[in-house]
Amino acid sequence: MIHIDDIPLSLRAAIGDDLACIANGDEIDEGMLHHMEQYLFDDLAVESPESRSWVEAVIEAQPGMWTTRLCRAMHEMPETEDSILRCSLCQEFANGRKRQRAARLPENTLPGFEQIGGAYQLRPPCSKRGLSWLRRQIYRLRDLDQIETRRERIPDCRQARGWDWGTRLYPKENH
Repeated sequence: MIHIDDIPLSLRAAIGDDLACIANGDEIDEGMLHHMEQYLFDDLAVESPESRSWVEAVIEAQPGMWTTRLCRAMHEMPETEDSILRCSLCQEFANGRKRQRAARLPENTLPGFEQIGGAYQLRPPCSKRGLSWLRRQIYRLRDLDQIETRRERIPDCRQARGWDWGTRLYPKENH
């Protein structure tokens, strides 16, 4: 038996809500996990994270997923406040105003900001296929009429109200 928390996040994202159905409490049988992995990657031809088919499979498995959450799953980052704050400092996540402000700052960490890695010092994406790549895949899938996007509330611990507006992703009904 394997504890659910020990399953790679990218696989958990692709399995989606089915994980609760096949798990026995907080654990899942290794054979069942292997079967689900084989089904996703062989039968459904889902490639590894950072592939277009993986993106489509996760959206299909978890309707209502939003882009940055999908990016965290793709990079094996847990859905925690620390991960969300880390995403805020990604060069691809930051808006133009934040990028301009970061460009004006010295490259070295400013005094007093050592613990957070600098004041608005932006970091490169987690991989070559970061948030910008993921957005392009989503636009392509939307343009091919395979998914639809809806502007809805998403949880956001960075906001005092606990939520913000974001784009949620849904498989197309006629797909």
